[in-house]
Amino acid sequence: MTSIEVEDEAAEVLELIRRERGEPYVTLVEDGCCAFSNVFVRLDMPDDNFIYLGKVRTFDFFIRKDIAPLYEKSDIILHAIRRIDDSFSAETEFGYKLTIDYSTIGHRAPTFSIVNS
Repeated sequence: MTSIEVEDEAAEVLELIRRERGEPYVTLVEDGCCAFSNVFVRLDMPDDNFIYLGKVRTFDFFIRKDIAPLYEKSDIILHAIRRIDDSFSAETEFGYKLTIDYSTIGHRAPTFSIVNS
């Protein structure tokens, strides 16, 4: 089971995006080539390359199918960092970058089964 926790500041950033730009969809896309590139907030519904994890604090979370097994037994915590970034992720327009910490030690937040669909 995967658990996801959204810190207060991250929830505030997602609420700001919702008010100013539309519904934010939080996608976990892994650690990529750029710093803090494991989260991408998009304003369109993710395609079928993603698995729906569930709703946390009113926000929908998805994970890329090919990396889902890497996070299957992880506690994921979504953070907001004040920074300017060159990402196309929706929160960067407001001077933030969302990123995650994760571990495989004990679940603290709502848990979700990752099922390939």
